[in-house]
Amino acid sequence: MSNVITLLRRELGQLFRSPLAYVFLVLFVVFVQLPFMLSVFLSRTADMRSFFGLLPWFVVCFAALVTMRSWAEERQENTYEMLLTFPMRDWELVVAKFLATYLFLCVGIAATFTLPLMLVTLGEPDVGPIITGYLGAYLVAAMWCAAGVFFSSLTRSQLLAAIVSFVLGLVSLFVGISQVAEVIDGKVSGLGSLLGSTIGTWGHFDALSRGVIGIADVLFFVAWTAVFLYLNTLYVGMRRAPRATTILTAGTLLAVGCGLLGARLLSDASIARVDLTEEGLYTLSQGTVDILKRADVPIRATFYVSPQDDMPAEMAMLERDIVDRLTEMRLQTGGMLDVRVVHMEAANLTVKPEEEITPELDGEDGADVPEADAGEEKSIERRLIAKGVEPFQVQSFDATEVTTKYVYATLELAYAAKDPELIHPLVPARLPELEYVIASTVARLVRNAPPRIALYTGEAPMDPQIRAYYKQQGQPIPSPYQQVGQLLQSEKYDVRPTKLTAHSPMPSDYDAFVVVGPVDWNDRARWELNRALAAGKPVLLAAQRFTWDFSNRGGRIVPSMTTSDIGVDDVLAPAGIRISDRLLMQEENAIPLRFNLGGLSQLMGGTPITMPNQIGLLAGDFNTDSAITDRIDSLFYLWGTALELDRDAMLKAGLDVTVLAQTGEQAWSVPTDRPLRNPDIAAAGQDFARYPLLALIEGQFDDVYAGGERPDYPVAIEMGPNGRPVPPPGDLPETPFTAAPGRLFVTGSASMWQDGILASRRNPGNMLLMLNCVSAMTLDPALLEVRSKQARPRQFKAPSDMEATIWTAVPLVIVPLVLIAIGLAVGVMRMRSREAWNAEHGR
Repeated sequence: MSNVITLLRRELGQLFRSPLAYVFLVLFVVFVQLPFMLSVFLSRTADMRSFFGLLPWFVVCFAALVTMRSWAEERQENTYEMLLTFPMRDWELVVAKFLATYLFLCVGIAATFTLPLMLVTLGEPDVGPIITGYLGAYLVAAMWCAAGVFFSSLTRSQLLAAIVSFVLGLVSLFVGISQVAEVIDGKVSGLGSLLGSTIGTWGHFDALSRGVIGIADVLFFVAWTAVFLYLNTLYVGMRRAPRATTILTAGTLLAVGCGLLGARLLSDASIARVDLTEEGLYTLSQGTVDILKRADVPIRATFYVSPQDDMPAEMAMLERDIVDRLTEMRLQTGGMLDVRVVHMEAANLTVKPEEEITPELDGEDGADVPEADAGEEKSIERRLIAKGVEPFQVQSFDATEVTTKYVYATLELAYAAKDPELIHPLVPARLPELEYVIASTVARLVRNAPPRIALYTGEAPMDPQIRAYYKQQGQPIPSPYQQVGQLLQSEKYDVRPTKLTAHSPMPSDYDAFVVVGPVDWNDRARWELNRALAAGKPVLLAAQRFTWDFSNRGGRIVPSMTTSDIGVDDVLAPAGIRISDRLLMQEENAIPLRFNLGGLSQLMGGTPITMPNQIGLLAGDFNTDSAITDRIDSLFYLWGTALELDRDAMLKAGLDVTVLAQTGEQAWSVPTDRPLRNPDIAAAGQDFARYPLLALIEGQFDDVYAGGERPDYPVAIEMGPNGRPVPPPGDLPETPFTAAPGRLFVTGSASMWQDGILASRRNPGNMLLMLNCVSAMTLDPALLEVRSKQARPRQFKAPSDMEATIWTAVPLVIVPLVLIAIGLAVGVMRMRSREAWNAEHGR
């Protein structure tokens, strides 16, 4: 080993004394970081996915430039033969050459560590994917440094060695991309998938950059690094031996064949892996285990999937990935998940003339089967169509054309004698949410019935005269919260809409009461809310006092505010809760909205308007001790007001309160007993405070209407299909109830769940908060633990101009200048050393 260290010092000295090496380092550091720095302050997202998406390409290029001189320069300077006469073994020479270039390249990668330092300072990045991303970069560097040193030994030309290493490195990355492999498969069936699994480096690096250290991925790089080092050693040792060409050819074929075979086996292998993501995105959570173990009998999981050969390249590993996760669930739950895979072929859906459907024959699950195919395995595709197991279309590249393939990827979950539920379609993009989808489906299956939600959604704010006209005509006032019901139905809740009127009364039986945007509530509506709380029914109440609109008056944008009577104060007051009637403002992180104000504004998609009451909440504004808000990273709190919580009154009433979300530190409130003025919406001169926005109140709520008669529903006119008034149905008799502790989720904003915002990709926290609250009210609490595994956007607050300038200069200016200074210092020291030697020897 001492020989390796001695030669390593020689090689490193030559590298770090070369001015060209420092030029390479500076160019690498600048170009690899520049794309990331151009976008990081625009997206304000504390993750490095875009950086790691480019890093391996630069590493391959840089490795080719660094390694090109390793052996080729020795030949050019006629020191090659002398080097081989050193009292060293061949492998020691090769390892020293490899380590020198590899350590030099590691310095270049390490020079980018200022990027994660910046993200840790400005936000809260997930450190796990950053660590594994850099691990993947170092493994790519090891593989292509070994390859570059080998190619350098084959030629005298440094340029030729660099070109060969660079081209093969890019090819290796390209064929590892699923879309490229799919194009190759279109030209030669199966070739793209084979190349991607054997020599494609991108797929293995991408798996590491997601935050998972897969042993198979690490072994892929280690194996190919060893192959190139072996080939280099073989060439150096056998170059002048008798029959060298035959030996080298046989050894090369054997080594490359072993590498290809090993890579192929590793691509299909399920070996241990370590999940370093903060949320444990790729590790089965304890919540899922608990839910599966609550089943009385095992859950039957049947995965209907097309054979791998029929899949496009990007879905070739889908069966392996899903079966691995299902198997992990089965093992960790002691066999409470019975896993079965059924391969389906879309070609078998074609019905031949002699295979007409005969209604007399019934196949499995009650589906008709063709007479000629009864009992044959190939008819399973047609028999399962009735169950909803259908193929779906995916695009596939066929030679120079884009064609459409029909493939299967449906997971069926069945429990006891209940109707099975299908998860369809399962595509690679759904893998991160697969665990939650399975856990929530099982949680519903093991219940006697799906959770029943009594849902009240308010009406759109409008002028009182227009509202009166709607009521006079018997027409329903439009609701801006229709997506709330659609969202809950998509999660398989039994949603029972109610308008709390005689024509749309409260359901007689329900598991939870969701109220979004109450407007002009009457005594009967308040009575139903109070009864739900006193009877221990969980309630979600989102009440909105103010809404805003904007108009264009002579080129000036004029805001207008509409005030609504929410009508719930009398029920909340005894519990020490009040939804504030003061306007809430927070200038920091205000989110712009687009309004169509006519003219070019409408053609451009609306005019962006930013008001301080369009509040954006970030990770630090949520209660991380609660599973409901622990993993919510951002929220759009639109036009809402604060909660006024009288803790003394709550303590006296025996109620516990948990604040789940609050404003930032620089928020203020404005009275509404006077017109809004410009100074009211400016942060300067305001008294800042933090205001609670979402709270959970638990305990026994008082029956405010105890001893009184139940109010009647208000009389309203509703028109039937024939245009005539429909008489209201009779009211159901009042049923007695038993007082029980309840839970109330209350917030001062309903607009954050209105149509267009609830399902917004820009603000996924709004939808997540709704689902978390309803899940906590109705389903297994363990589901919150599973849902919390969803990746967070991890946005950080906008830095000041000074901070942005400093952090832009550090990676792009200061680090390169430090490298240049080191290079100059090394050059000066070398020059002085040479001058001293010349002076000592009289030269």
